[in-house]
Amino acid sequence: AVIIGVRGVIGKDSAKIANATAGISNFLDYVTKLDGYYEDGSFVQHNYYAYTGGYGISLLESISNLMFLLAGSSFDITDPDIVNVYQWVYDSYEPLIYKGAMMDMVRGREISRHYAQDHVVAQGAIRSILLLSEIAPSTDALAFKRMVKYWMQADTFSSLLTTSSIYMIEKATALLNNASIAPRDELLTY
Repeated sequence: AVIIGVRGVIGKDSAKIANATAGISNFLDYVTKLDGYYEDGSFVQHNYYAYTGGYGISLLESISNLMFLLAGSSFDITDPDIVNVYQWVYDSYEPLIYKGAMMDMVRGREISRHYAQDHVVAQGAIRSILLLSEIAPSTDALAFKRMVKYWMQADTFSSLLTTSSIYMIEKATALLNNASIAPRDELLTY
């Protein structure tokens, strides 16, 4: 869907863009078996492996990029299940990113890849959440910015500002310098 959507934008082909937005709808629903996001916040791939920090992040990145690309245009994604993407942030990522690192228990074979360390992988999710904060409803947008600011300040191992695109560095720096947005507190659940 992302490839078709970008191709449609570059080629000014409205049919391709419409196909991309329609195609993304297949991934927005929660699943009750096999692969995908579950309502309990888990993400499963290959039938039963916890993969929120692997394939789940790849899906979050792809969907957030397409949502951001099309936001505010006549091709804005209007599927009512788009709210599920915002909920994934709360249920699937907020509890699993700790001080800027994605917990290994949901990274599957990603943990064996030297280029996919826990902080590197989490930064992919954090960038997606920061991107979503630009287009999300205001309550979600603020919550996402507070999460991202907290994670950036709490991460003493790897800085998002050294691993991101110029656009993301600009957005992240502006967020860090925005005194009106307080970082989220430590996430505690009992």
